[in-house]
Amino acid sequence: MLSNWPQSSNNANLASFAVSLEIAKRGKPFTDGEYVKDCFIRASEELFREFRNKAEIMRKINDLPLSAKTVQDRTAKMSSNVTHMQVKDIQLASALSLARDESCDIKGKAQVTLFVRYMSSQGPKEELLGLVPLSGQTRGEDIANGVKKCLEDNGIDINKIGPIATDGSRNIESGKLLHFKNLKQYRDETNATIDTNYFSITLKNLKDGFAERFEQFKINKSTLKFIVNPFNTNTNEINIEPFGIDAGSLQMQLLDLKTKGLWSGKFTELKSKLEELEVQKCMHIPQRKWTALKEIPRVEALIFGAWNSLPECYSEVKKLAYGVLAIFGSTYSCEQAFSCMNIIKSKVRSQLTNKNLESCLKLKTTSYKPDLIKLSKGMQSLCSH
Repeated sequence: MLSNWPQSSNNANLASFAVSLEIAKRGKPFTDGEYVKDCFIRASEELFREFRNKAEIMRKINDLPLSAKTVQDRTAKMSSNVTHMQVKDIQLASALSLARDESCDIKGKAQVTLFVRYMSSQGPKEELLGLVPLSGQTRGEDIANGVKKCLEDNGIDINKIGPIATDGSRNIESGKLLHFKNLKQYRDETNATIDTNYFSITLKNLKDGFAERFEQFKINKSTLKFIVNPFNTNTNEINIEPFGIDAGSLQMQLLDLKTKGLWSGKFTELKSKLEELEVQKCMHIPQRKWTALKEIPRVEALIFGAWNSLPECYSEVKKLAYGVLAIFGSTYSCEQAFSCMNIIKSKVRSQLTNKNLESCLKLKTTSYKPDLIKLSKGMQSLCSH
């Protein structure tokens, strides 16, 4: 009987981690562990009514550690485990990009989400690296310092960073027109006149500047096109500067790749797969087959698969492709994270600490699976009370 105790103890810990993970993924409070356990006990009384070993089963369920403190501790350990896996993959990635956004939690505290996009061995990843709380002013300098510290604390090489996606119009979109009332007050007090011609010219300049930003897409068209059609791309038009690519090696590897039918054929297959993907989308969307649409492979996954199949002798070519694939398309991940944050830190959980909030948010948004077996083996079983 005693020889089975260590395994039984480990199983209890493993089950405790599994339940805690589900609680975190659903944005539920730590106290729900006790509620889940009560439901488990009540259901088991009926479910195992005819079982000969019912008493043993009920004892194991009663020994399951799921107190609020235990769930909190398990959540923190799983979050740390996920962070370790994230950082390990980020350090191996040849390129990465950042997306950051700022919002306030239920207590009015400014929180900055920092997402990192990179290529792992499994494909493209968009992961929440950290939630950076800001105190006092939230100037650009404060945000930059917070982001920099988060990267340094995790040992991430900032030289790998390419594009950074931000949401620069949040104040206007959210109605925080802080200084407009000051302008009106100044006008009323001084009887000042507003030079509408000046504002008209300024707005036109802003409009022209905004249009110029989209000209960058034309300039970088060859760079973006490269990942799906590398052989019909003029290498002289590719912007290799952000990715640290050696131009000479890139050209030589591309020339060699063209002559190797086995590898160049991967991109002929890719083209066919992407065309088939679009056909499936056109079929499913009008018929509102959302489940079928969700099961269709992602475009970026197909592109990654083609490049990942190439041997390492094409290192510069792959490095460029992975660098382009690592670019964020939008700040959607940040926006989604803030929606999750508002669910987790609600009015009834307004006292949740920044560290616990970050742990819960990371487990809710990550695509990584915590190593529950490793974590449970490192724990000493504690019976809940």
